[in-house]
Amino acid sequence: MEDIADDASETILGENNNNNNNHHHHHHDHDHDRTWMRGVNIGGWLLAERFITPYLFAVNSCHLRGDLCWYEGQIGKPENATICDPLHCSPVLLFENTIGNADFHPRNDVQYMDYPKDEYTLGQTFLQHSTEEIGQRYMERHWDTFVTHDDVKRLAEAGVTHFRVPLSFWIRGFELSPTEPYLYSPAAWKYFTRFARWCL
Repeated sequence: MEDIADDASETILGENNNNNNNHHHHHHDHDHDRTWMRGVNIGGWLLAERFITPYLFAVNSCHLRGDLCWYEGQIGKPENATICDPLHCSPVLLFENTIGNADFHPRNDVQYMDYPKDEYTLGQTFLQHSTEEIGQRYMERHWDTFVTHDDVKRLAEAGVTHFRVPLSFWIRGFELSPTEPYLYSPAAWKYFTRFARWCL
């Protein structure tokens, strides 16, 4: 009986193994016929987020004067870029609990102070303590250099087929109230359409 049981077990197991092998074989054939979508997210670009691009929110006094210096390691920094000199470019810090008023304050209570946290407070900083034109140039430099045509080509060569690009509702300046300090420019939308053409 034990011999018969062993033979039956081997037969059943053998059939199961064959079935599994056939299943995997057909599964691989099916996978081979599929068209895969491989996507990446272009975060921190047209919707700026401080955890992705902290340097963009590290506004200093040189930036407010229109001297758009760069930080080391900043994405898009050209080889001959002017680096922000901490001896001449002072940090622009705001009270952490400032929601609707991005006022300057002396740096005598640093524990309650911070850089702008989002595009709202970033816009406030430029609009209240610099000019709208300088603020737009500051943002446009970011939009222009954060993603390049070479980036798109390298990602496509790596097998990427789709991009997700978060967009702000204020990027084209529609439906903004006069009190909203978002920095937008007629050129902002141009960078998205340029990116879309690169993807064709």
